[in-house]
Amino acid sequence: NGELYPYAVFYPQGYDAQEPGRKWPLIFFFHGIGERGNDPAILLREGLPYELAQGSGVDALVIAPQCPADSHWADEASELEKLCRFLPAMIQKFPVDPDRIYLTGLSMGGRCAWKVALAMPDTFAAMAVACGRTTDYEFENIRDMPLWMFHGVNDDTTPFDNINKILPRLMESQHRYYKLSVYPSVGHTVWKEAYTHMGLYDWLLTQRLSQNRGFAAHRQETLSQDGKTK
Repeated sequence: NGELYPYAVFYPQGYDAQEPGRKWPLIFFFHGIGERGNDPAILLREGLPYELAQGSGVDALVIAPQCPADSHWADEASELEKLCRFLPAMIQKFPVDPDRIYLTGLSMGGRCAWKVALAMPDTFAAMAVACGRTTDYEFENIRDMPLWMFHGVNDDTTPFDNINKILPRLMESQHRYYKLSVYPSVGHTVWKEAYTHMGLYDWLLTQRLSQNRGFAAHRQETLSQDGKTK
């Protein structure tokens, strides 16, 4: 109802909110710093909303909240608090399959995706991040969540060194499944490559939260058995 954020909603082909029993996958998209404001039409300028507005199709609901012009998805703690209320409200508002909820974001929105994933680790089936960094490397709570990162080597805004910091921490946490697409001649606008990569959406929509939970349970069972053996 707009109390927390203005937002844009994109419906998949054949969507009918009144169809009995039908549940849809849901992708939350977080925009970059240039799309802040109180007019959701601005969201159509870049990233996944831009591609959808141009006619690209994704077989999922896509919801894109808009950060206030004077705020920041990642640097303002109040935004994470609000998002932790907004996202569950959207999940309740629409006919969503709770097993197939996904996160993606670019630049500032990529940083936001990291923060949201770490704050709500048992909500999302997978995450895709374009030129987004994180300063929180405690990845244990999301180590069974599949992750796909996109980054340009020539990025002067979010330097590639951020990837060099993230990868060792993912390995240390024994992260189950992460991918990295590197673009040697691309700068900060790597999202233009990421969101036109149709393999991204096929990959996202095959991930399941229940599968992640199964891997986590198996990991814990294995650790318990090892402990008993020792």
